Amino acid sequence: MLFHFELENLEDIEPWGNPPDLALSWFGLSAGNYHIKAGMTELLRYSDECVRAFREKARDDTLTPYVDYYVARLYEDILRMHPHVIEPVPDFLIPYIRRELAGENSWFQFCQEWLDGHIDRDADTPEVWEIFYNATNWIEERYLDTGYLSPSANIWIWADNRTVTLQWDNGGKEIDGLPAWAGERWQFSLSIAQYIHEVQSFHDRFLAAMGERVAEVQRHWARPEIRIDMAQLQEEHAFRLQEIDPACFQTRAETDWEATLNAIERIEG
Repeated sequence: MLFHFELENLEDIEPWGNPPDLALSWFGLSAGNYHIKAGMTELLRYSDECVRAFREKARDDTLTPYVDYYVARLYEDILRMHPHVIEPVPDFLIPYIRRELAGENSWFQFCQEWLDGHIDRDADTPEVWEIFYNATNWIEERYLDTGYLSPSANIWIWADNRTVTLQWDNGGKEIDGLPAWAGERWQFSLSIAQYIHEVQSFHDRFLAAMGERVAEVQRHWARPEIRIDMAQLQEEHAFRLQEIDPACFQTRAETDWEATLNAIERIEG
């Protein structure tokens, strides 16, 4: 199983707002922990050094070693990326994405420096931004957004014609001088068909777990000081169930790779 999660106990979820105006929504009720098992590496797992420090500080040996946040966030990001992830990256672009793991200046950083050098002196600013967008957006769409974490994790998920690769580089990411993440730099591949199966499994398992949670809250909500709009809760869960057509798991993005190549040629001069 690629995507792992565990929902927090209802009585332990921190509400939103300030007393006496406390509330929770469908998204808030998805609080829990999660990680991605990429072969022998658990991504979004804190390093052993950090876990020991967390547990010593909290005097709690049971603290999870995984990201503790809203599972809905990972779920939404994986689904948002999915059409781009399963769209094969052309062979001529693979070196650009692999350099993110090679300890070189990232392609995005290189393009950002090009943009900074042109945006103030080039009269045709819209064209400059279009070149930058076409040269970088394809890789940004395959980057897992973890900017809500401190520090964030650098994880890319992309495909060639046969496999999906999870690629990560968390070197230099620290918490109080300790390496933040387990498995600082490496990659893991699986077939495109298997990746699609794993995303659909995550979708099914998460929405099933949230369905049980919604039903439990509606049967008996034992924290009356925290407001929940029961009608809205049921409505949002029903929407989430209907939002995803099973066929969409097979649907690939359609990037204009010619425009991408032209933009790269302009930037590289």
